[in-house]
Amino acid sequence: MQLFHHDRPDTRVLCRVGLDRWFSLRQLERLALHADVVEAPAGRVLSRAGSAARELLVVGRGVVEIADAPGQHGAGRRGTIVGAYELIAGVAHRATVTARTDVTLVAIFGPAFRWEAIRSGSSLLAPVPVGDLAALWDEVRTWTVHRP
Repeated sequence: MQLFHHDRPDTRVLCRVGLDRWFSLRQLERLALHADVVEAPAGRVLSRAGSAARELLVVGRGVVEIADAPGQHGAGRRGTIVGAYELIAGVAHRATVTARTDVTLVAIFGPAFRWEAIRSGSSLLAPVPVGDLAALWDEVRTWTVHRP
């Protein structure tokens, strides 16, 4: 007789895109409840500079084009994270991200990601003093916008 049966959320997809670098298995299980794998065709705008961040996007397959406000362009591949800084800091997207090729993405509901990142004290925030958004941007930008 089994008294307690717990179906654990599948975290394999989150680990494959590299989120296990910042979150524990327990945290990934909570995030997995708010995550979906989505496909986007080439040319689809995934985030637009100036718009509100509503979800975290992680590139699983394909290439995205990243154009930030000063007009700099870059490419993102597997593991590129879009929207983390914006969700944590509560600001609008600073870059427009467009699918250069057909892409497979992991999308995580924004408030769930923000709650987990801030609440957990994950290493995403470890080097950043609370309230220092400029330092947060410098830290997160290194993995939010990958340049070729």
